[in-house]
Amino acid sequence: MQTCPRELIQAIFCWIPFRHVQSYRLLCRSISECLNDVHFATLNLRVGDNDDEEDNDETRCFMPGYLQHNRWMEWPEAYQVAYAGLVADSTSKWIFHCCHQQRMFRLPVAVSRLYNLREIWIEDVPSLKGELPTELGQLQHLEWLVLSKTGLTGSIPHEIQNCISLRHLDLSNSYYSGELPMRWESLISLEILNLSYCRFEGSIPSSIGSLSKLRRLYLSGNLFSGSIPCSLGSLKLLQELDLSWNLLEGNIPRELETLQNLVKLDLSGNERLVGLVAPTAFPKIKTLKLLV
Repeated sequence: MQTCPRELIQAIFCWIPFRHVQSYRLLCRSISECLNDVHFATLNLRVGDNDDEEDNDETRCFMPGYLQHNRWMEWPEAYQVAYAGLVADSTSKWIFHCCHQQRMFRLPVAVSRLYNLREIWIEDVPSLKGELPTELGQLQHLEWLVLSKTGLTGSIPHEIQNCISLRHLDLSNSYYSGELPMRWESLISLEILNLSYCRFEGSIPSSIGSLSKLRRLYLSGNLFSGSIPCSLGSLKLLQELDLSWNLLEGNIPRELETLQNLVKLDLSGNERLVGLVAPTAFPKIKTLKLLV
């Protein structure tokens, strides 16, 4: 077999379902190299009988426009790249949730090749490990990014600012940590930012105050320190602001009084904050219903 042309080896093996063809990589190095490149993976996924008997309603989606196989996260990297290339034109949504399988997997770097993605919604999947790939920043059409209740760790990559179409960012109830990126002003379409109950620390970036379309800001249950940025008073459309249970200190900015659409304000659990948290402290905000 080692003397067979590469093209012949790939033409023979491409008809075998890829979950079985991987075992043939152990035959010899030349075969392993032939079966472990993107060209072969693409051919194998196109012509092989790749119906996965392990797939079920939990890991597959049968709606047009949605990513069909969620188990692609467990595939070899060459197959992840090949699969993303095959479905990029037809895929605008990737939704995967409530999966409690024991096998651990990571967010594929090849997700950046799904250039038409508008939504990534992966929720309540604790077996999803690793960090957010910087390649997410290449998804300039992405509007919804929900990666909450997962096992993901690490910080938010600075490249997230390149997702200029983002409207909803939810990374809550996970193991993310570190300081937030300092620049947020490029996310001009962002309406909901939920980073609550993680392990973020450092100061709250003042550039968040430039997100003029922001309606809900949830940063509770972290380790944020320092003062509340006065720039948050520029969020004229803001309806809910939750900064509770952090390590914030200093005076409550008077600029918050200008938030005329604010319905909920929660600053509880920040023992070093100075100022009165009561309706009389915000007399100009007529819409305020919940103040903690």
